[in-house]
Amino acid sequence: MSIRSFVSACLAAVGTFLVLISAFLFAENWSNFTAARDAGSLVEVLGALTRVSEQLAPERGATSVALTDADARKAMQEARARTDRAFAAAEPLIRSATLPEVIEAGRALGKIRADVMSWRGQADAVMGGSSPTDQITAFRDRYQPSMMDMLTTVGQINAQLERSLGRLDADV
Repeated sequence: MSIRSFVSACLAAVGTFLVLISAFLFAENWSNFTAARDAGSLVEVLGALTRVSEQLAPERGATSVALTDADARKAMQEARARTDRAFAAAEPLIRSATLPEVIEAGRALGKIRADVMSWRGQADAVMGGSSPTDQITAFRDRYQPSMMDMLTTVGQINAQLERSLGRLDADV
């Protein structure tokens, strides 16, 4: 074996080693990049869902008061508008996400929004006419627990997403 062949073999071995190391580092950095991107997406969705839950509770209270106080209906409409804005802010974040847990959260949030709209219609019907006190009481008896269930569901969704975030990127 000539010196030239020996040097070429050594350089090929060093080159192969460097290619393997760079491939390993690329794969590790790519994994870190995708985890960071997914973690960022989860953080944005968590923030949006937190704002939804922050708005559901005041809407629940404003609706309960507006059932018997016509002057409180403006506050109820404002609370509804804030809740609608929170839902509207969360939906594009969820639609653009690719993580299965976010997609599942989107399904649950869609059901919650539909339930909120249904309850709004029922509340408006009770407020719209000359509803006797027993009708209002019966509505409240169904409405309050349902809203609490929705708030609990949003809290559970957030807890699940937080656990996913911890698994994805514990540093976050």
